[in-house]
Amino acid sequence: MTHFVRVLATISCETLARKISIELVELRLAACVQRAPIISVYRWKGQKCENSEIELAIKTCTCCLNAIKELICKESSYEITQILVCPLIDGDATYLQWLQSTLACNQISKSKANCE
Repeated sequence: MTHFVRVLATISCETLARKISIELVELRLAACVQRAPIISVYRWKGQKCENSEIELAIKTCTCCLNAIKELICKESSYEITQILVCPLIDGDATYLQWLQSTLACNQISKSKANCE
């Protein structure tokens, strides 16, 4: 099951986060993308900053990661975009079967996919 991951990314506004979420699902790079408003406190270029952002929680597999990173970085308005990948070590078998069945790698021959 180590091929399933949850990607966390922060996006500057809801409009852009929605656009990215829809595109990831339509391209079958993500089975599901959850969007949530957050407040981030951080240091940037020597200054303390506090901003509203949208956090994306993207459920996918490792074979889709490069395409996801590319899409997010292309669309992001940030100079440095937060993209963190967390392996899923366990989960409900039925949910994980659904997740696998909805991803593009399920449509690619197993010789080309890194999902198993």
